[in-house]
Amino acid sequence: MFCRKCGNTIPDDSKFCPYCGETVQAGPADIPGVETAAYGRCENCGRPLEPDDGTLCKDCVAKMVEPYAPTPERKRHSMSKGTTIFLSILVVGVAATMIIAGSITPSAAANELDVADSESVSSAPLSVRQQTILDDFNKVIRGNVESEIKDKLKHPETAKFDYDMTKLSANNAVFTCLGNVSYTNAQGKTSKDDFTVSLIATDKAYYPLYVKLGNTVSVDARKGTNSLGIATASGKEIFGEDEGDSIFKESDGDMIIITDPENIKISLTEFSKIKSGMDYAQVTDIIGSFGKEQARSSIAGYETVIIQWDGNGATGANASVTFQNGKVVAKAQAGLQ
Repeated sequence: MFCRKCGNTIPDDSKFCPYCGETVQAGPADIPGVETAAYGRCENCGRPLEPDDGTLCKDCVAKMVEPYAPTPERKRHSMSKGTTIFLSILVVGVAATMIIAGSITPSAAANELDVADSESVSSAPLSVRQQTILDDFNKVIRGNVESEIKDKLKHPETAKFDYDMTKLSANNAVFTCLGNVSYTNAQGKTSKDDFTVSLIATDKAYYPLYVKLGNTVSVDARKGTNSLGIATASGKEIFGEDEGDSIFKESDGDMIIITDPENIKISLTEFSKIKSGMDYAQVTDIIGSFGKEQARSSIAGYETVIIQWDGNGATGANASVTFQNGKVVAKAQAGLQ
């Protein structure tokens, strides 16, 4: 049978979907031949919703909880400064489901993505982090991924996506997913290719960082930004932003970052990894958050900036890092654990 929420094939005796965690209810939930439902499904009969649906399902006439409202199209940056940061805060106590997000880390040195061993998918519940990754994927990232793949197809309207949800992952603000897509090719025949997409997004815009369809890598911009959207030394050439600046503009909206209240803070282990000569992008990559500017001065051609982070440890624990002309020259901490 088919999950009425995500459309994936699931075992007939399932109590909940191993892909999206939706509770499987008794009733006409099966929808043969449908792999995805871009606009969701009727909660009563499972029919895929369409953009022109109103407050009633066209098949079973069940009343929708909310009328369908299309998600605003997000702008795809071709490869801009300061953006408000939306932290997907992980709150303890999220309802348990079954999908497991693996660990996929973009490798800047290779033309492939290094895929670490994923946790096995069984009856184990989702961790809070995994649930948050899944939620953000379904709300924002999935549409961006499919737009990126469809842009490479001659007949994008024929594309049907099948995701390997065991390998869905996020490293701070960088989301990565794998799967396959079937489509009608330029010769009118049905084709099927594996894909890998890694991107960084706000609620209004996104940058593709790595796109591979079949054997073709069409985008690899991973060297230009860290996992928080801070331009690296290569960022000027790739994104048009100076090193240490955000690749997004304020008008791009809120950045989507997977984090939690403790990871926003700096730990003693993270502090020890910060070395002289590192840039801001490298430091924020280690800590996983941006910190707060405490002081700035410019004297005789030397621009000095002090950034502070709250710390894990005793009350008042913190760490500060001093940058001079963009490079770490000093650091200090108090009470970190």
